Amino acid sequence: MVKFLLAGGAVGAGLLAHVGAQEFDAIEALASVLLFALACELYMFLFSVVSGSITVSILLALDRCCAPANDLEALYPSHGMVSRRLEKLVSSGLLAEQDTGYLITSEGRRLIATFGRLRRFFGHE
Repeated sequence: MVKFLLAGGAVGAGLLAHVGAQEFDAIEALASVLLFALACELYMFLFSVVSGSITVSILLALDRCCAPANDLEALYPSHGMVSRRLEKLVSSGLLAEQDTGYLITSEGRRLIATFGRLRRFFGHE
């Protein structure tokens, strides 16, 4: 996060200097600064909040194979926390519950692929 803040701050300062040196309308200048701020916020959200998310961890674990609920619950100390997340994932269509455990659906695989593309785009292999 510190590296991002240093790099993002330098790029943001450069953007402000560029916008200030050009003859932009106030609306155009504000739009470019807000777009940069949005991109920074998206970056921070995706890789500081989502990458540490239990939901994402469960999806990534299930991407490798079908896992019984007991194995998933062993990843986290609170049974209720994992159970609620699994229920939400099933109700949203990202997981399917089977007799042997949970299986990731095609929608879940698309979400994982999207996360992978975003990680590569932002250089987080």
